[in-house]
Amino acid sequence: MYKSSEQNHDSRLLISRHFLNKQYQHHSKKLLALLGNYLIPKHHCLLCDEANKYRICIHCQGFLIKPHYSCQRCALPLRHFALFCGQCLKQPPIYDTVFSPYLYQTPLKQLLYDYKQKGHEYAGKALGDLFCQAVSLYYQQQHLSLPTLVTPVPLHWQDQWRRSFNQSEFFSRLLSKYLGLEHFDRITRTKRGKPQKELTRKQRIKSLRDSFVVNGDLTGQSIAIVDDVMTTGATANAVSLALKKAGASQVTIWVLARTPFN
Repeated sequence: MYKSSEQNHDSRLLISRHFLNKQYQHHSKKLLALLGNYLIPKHHCLLCDEANKYRICIHCQGFLIKPHYSCQRCALPLRHFALFCGQCLKQPPIYDTVFSPYLYQTPLKQLLYDYKQKGHEYAGKALGDLFCQAVSLYYQQQHLSLPTLVTPVPLHWQDQWRRSFNQSEFFSRLLSKYLGLEHFDRITRTKRGKPQKELTRKQRIKSLRDSFVVNGDLTGQSIAIVDDVMTTGATANAVSLALKKAGASQVTIWVLARTPFN
């Protein structure tokens, strides 16, 4: 009888040890997986090719040029401190403000070209990472309320078909998910027009007149328009006009890079 009880006790010990080992292995794997997200490099830096947890390492992010001074309304880079640029003082834009963390200069300029014109997805993801981090940090540091909606600058259907993707929509959806904001995609571009880089500022404004239509009621909504680069602001102004006609109370522009006026 004693021997049988001892055997049962040993059996229970073996079962308990087996169970504990299984539990230990399970939790160890989970812990390693969590640590791996922080300690084990998942990417190679797009600029220096070093193994890194970021697609563009912290060191190389230092080569991306930021503006020293900029207009508080349109984010135009300025040589000296001023609240507003001459154009915004003369004729304020329809949108309320612009946030742009970088200048449209190399190496960012080349990365955007690689993504938009060559379709390099890794470059797009790397730029998307920078965009999300920059917007989030800015709103935290400035203690600002985020908008209620995020929307991309739409392409004309022919341009969308030719390129097969809209870089503004890609960034917009990333920002929407990263910041937990609703994505609004009911803006249509009805006029194609000539490429904006071939036109002067006045020609851009004229060519974009009545080019965008909003499907939906945006009464009281605060909305951010997302684009990759802002030059004259003519496109941002045209989309902002359509959104405010649909009832939007505030329109903010989020662009990854800003260029001076031509």
